[in-house]
Amino acid sequence: MKFFNREREINEILSILEREPNLIYFIYGSINSGKTALIKQIIENKLNDEYKVFYINFRTYLISEKREFIEAIFTTKKDDFFEKIIDKSEVLNLITKGAKILTGIPIPEVEFDKLFEEKINDAFQYLNSLLLEVKKSGKQPILIFDELQMIRDVVLNGQKYLLKELFQFLVSLTKEQHLCHVFCLSSDSLFIEYVYNAGELEDRADYILVDDFDKETALKFMDFLAEEILGKKLSDEDKEIIYSYVGGKPILIINVMGKLKHKNLKEILDLMLKEEVS
Repeated sequence: MKFFNREREINEILSILEREPNLIYFIYGSINSGKTALIKQIIENKLNDEYKVFYINFRTYLISEKREFIEAIFTTKKDDFFEKIIDKSEVLNLITKGAKILTGIPIPEVEFDKLFEEKINDAFQYLNSLLLEVKKSGKQPILIFDELQMIRDVVLNGQKYLLKELFQFLVSLTKEQHLCHVFCLSSDSLFIEYVYNAGELEDRADYILVDDFDKETALKFMDFLAEEILGKKLSDEDKEIIYSYVGGKPILIINVMGKLKHKNLKEILDLMLKEEVS
C-alpha cells in the first residue's frame, strides 16, 4: 500500500537529516496517529546508503530496571530473531557494510555481558565509539527510540538517573559532537514533558507533531483506500459513518477498509463499538 498524505512531516524530517545534527527531536501525537509508519516510510524509502539507522522499539520489551533498559538498547534482531554477535569485526562489518537499518545496537556477546557489571555511562561510551566508527566510514548515523513512554517504569522504580544520563548522552551526540541525529517517538505528551524537564533539554530539543487526519483528509484517505483495497468507491454516507466512529486515526480507517472486503460496514462498526465498551 502506498503511503498517504504526510508530505509536510516527511519534508520536515528530511530537511533535518540534511543538516548537521544539533537537536534531539520528539515526534509526538495521539495513539495510532501514524508516527511509527511515518518514520519507517522515511528510513526505508527516502534515505540513501549514506545513512546508517539504529532503530530501537521499546514496545517489544518490559522495561522497569537498568538491566532491561540496557537489553532493549543493545539487543539486535534480524527478521524478528535475536542475533548473537561473536566479535568486534562482525560489529564493524554490520555498521559499515551491512544493512542500512539495524534493529538495536550491535555488540559482541562477551562485551554485552560486561555491560551489566559496569556503570551506565560505560554502555553509552561504547555506543559513542560505535557511532564514531559509522561516521568515519562515511555514513551519517541516525538513532531512533520508538515508544519512548515504555521506559517510564524505570523512573517509577527509583532509577530516574538512567533517564537523565540517557538524555544528557543524547545531548552530547547532537548539540555537542554533532555526531548523530536522534529521534524519540511517543504518544505520551506528559512523559515527553517530564523527560524534557528531567533531562534538562531546554534549547537542546524540538518537537514534530504527527496528528490524526482532519476530516477532509480522512475522507480523502478513505477514497484512496477504497480504490487500493476494494477496487471501488464508497458512498459519501458510508464515509461519514466511518468518520463518526473512528475519526481521523489512519490505522483504524485502514482496519475498517480491510474488513470491508469480507464484511458489511454495520457489522464492522458494531463490533468495534462493542470492543471499545467492553
